[in-house]
Amino acid sequence: MIIWAIGTLIFSLLVCVAAIGASSSVSSTRRQTRAIWTAAIAACVLWPVIMPLLAAARDLAPRATVTPDVTPGTARRLAAQLPPLPAFVEARIELTLVSAWVMASLVLLSRLVRSQRALTRLCTASREQLLDGQRVLVNEHFGPATIGALRPRVTVPAWIVDLDPTLRRVILRHEQQHCSARDTALLWLAELATAVMPWNPALWWQSWRLRLAIEMDCDLRTLERSPDRETYARLLVLIAQRQSSHTRARILATFDSHLHLRIVAMQRPAVSISSARVLLPGALAVAAAIASCSPALRNDVSGVSASSLANNQIYNADQVATAAATLPGGKAPEYPAELRTAGVEGELFAQFVVDTAGLVETGSFKVSKSTDQRFTDAVQSALPGFRFSPARLTDGRKVRQLVVSPFAFALRR
Repeated sequence: MIIWAIGTLIFSLLVCVAAIGASSSVSSTRRQTRAIWTAAIAACVLWPVIMPLLAAARDLAPRATVTPDVTPGTARRLAAQLPPLPAFVEARIELTLVSAWVMASLVLLSRLVRSQRALTRLCTASREQLLDGQRVLVNEHFGPATIGALRPRVTVPAWIVDLDPTLRRVILRHEQQHCSARDTALLWLAELATAVMPWNPALWWQSWRLRLAIEMDCDLRTLERSPDRETYARLLVLIAQRQSSHTRARILATFDSHLHLRIVAMQRPAVSISSARVLLPGALAVAAAIASCSPALRNDVSGVSASSLANNQIYNADQVATAAATLPGGKAPEYPAELRTAGVEGELFAQFVVDTAGLVETGSFKVSKSTDQRFTDAVQSALPGFRFSPARLTDGRKVRQLVVSPFAFALRR
């Protein structure tokens, strides 16, 4: 799990770089960018979940010959620099991390529930009113904002009603753009993403950038019908000065924020698609996207590297850091009854592969020397009951190992 989490973080950071480049390139031509950040968040949540499932399905699929991709990823190379931990310590660390993950997710999901309840109470306390041809919810202080993921509604504070009609129509047009684009649903998805993987700082940052992109895109659409940028910027400042802070409700509502970044962005002129301001960030986005899909990083995220090594490569005892060792409680071979009765003793030398679960792969059983075939049959029958601690490499990975072992059948004197 630790390797998977580190690989997911590296993948998410590369996705961030790709999204930054793509967003910068697209916004320079005065086009909308919220789809870029939505895709980045979706990739950072879904890709680390889908890849292990695909790897598991590939491992289970029947195949005659496999040439595995065992390219070591960055996370595995980092882990290889650390001293290996005992199995029980590693298990305890993973249990602690998973418990912390679950607790953090529950806290964030609880915050989402409280935010939704705050919005429900806000709607209940507001009065519906027809304002400039639009039905809006009027309350005492909160807004202007768009709320409701499934059924977006515009809510405005009472002071908006008394505002100059021309300015009021611009405000309502801005919020109506949020409704038409269903931006509140994107906010819900962003919050759910951070709740699912609260340990991923890249997701938190992408969620913030998505909020910024949603507002900037809405500014672009609003300015298409309200070309006076200076008046629009002054209106945004006025709204920010008079907005009431409602922390819980703001989480799931479009809310005027990032004013400085938005005002600077709307003042920039559009550039040609052949401009360096478009091409250079675009090249960065392509390079980062390619890096995020590299086989080494894909192996970290999917577990393909570990799985391939475990399922396809066999190590000798001198090639591993910790060799496979017999565990107590395993089933011993039974002395053949007819040989015991006849007082016949014997021995055999066998080899077999112990897998990453500490079990013997019965199909790998081979005998180099045996004094009687019945002794061989007795050992082969007992193989499924053998128990081993699996072999490990220096980075702590469990691997398959070829075990060579003698078996002696002797009678008590």
